[in-house]
Amino acid sequence: MIVARKRQGGEAPRRRGRRASPSGALSPRRWGLLPLGAVVLGLIVAGDQASQRRGSGAPPPSHPADRMGVREAFIVGIRLGQQGRHLEAVPYYRRVIAETPDAPHGHLNYSTALGNSAFEVRLHLGKAEPAMRSSYDRIRATHASLAELDRTEQLVSVDHDRSFLEIERGRALEAWGMPIDALAEYRRAQSVDPAQTQAPDHIRRLESLLRTGGGPTE
Repeated sequence: MIVARKRQGGEAPRRRGRRASPSGALSPRRWGLLPLGAVVLGLIVAGDQASQRRGSGAPPPSHPADRMGVREAFIVGIRLGQQGRHLEAVPYYRRVIAETPDAPHGHLNYSTALGNSAFEVRLHLGKAEPAMRSSYDRIRATHASLAELDRTEQLVSVDHDRSFLEIERGRALEAWGMPIDALAEYRRAQSVDPAQTQAPDHIRRLESLLRTGGGPTE
C-alpha cells in the first residue's frame, strides 16, 4: 500500500512525519484476518433486522449483494476471497459494513478485499492482466483499504488486536515496495504489544534488508 494513514489530497501522506520515502520492491503479501474471535452474531442479526425494516422503502438494489442479509453477504465475501476473487468480494463486504458499522470484522475483511484486489490478476485473451485495469483505481483501492484498517483500529481495544493491525499495515507497505515505512509499522506493533510474536521476525528481516540493500549478508 501507499500510506499508513489516509490523508486529504491525492498525494501519499506520511503518518506524523515519522517516515522517509523508501525504495525497492518486495513481493506482495496477502492481507490477513484479525484474530478478534468469532464474528459478533448479534451485530449481524441486527443488520439483517435493519434490512428487513427498510423493506420496500429502500431503493432498488443495483448489485446482488444489496438483496442479501448481512450474514449471507459476509459468507459470500469470504468464499470469493478464498477463491482469489477479491474484487468481486468488495460489494459484499461493503454491504456488511453498511448494515453493521460497529463490527470490526466487517471493516477488516473489507480492507482485505480492497487491498488484495489491487494485486489481483485475471486472464484476458490468454494474458495475465490486473483485475483493475487502471493504476489509478488500484491506488484508490489501496488508500481505501488503509482507511478501513484505521476504522477497524477504532473499534478494537485489545493491545494484541491493535498490534496485529499495525503488522497488517506493515505488510501492505511492503507490498508496495516501502520497507522503511513497513519497518516503522512493525516496530510500532511491537511497542503496542511486546508479546506479539510476528513483529520481531519482521523487524529483523527488514533491518537486514535495509542494511544490505537486499544483497546477501556477510
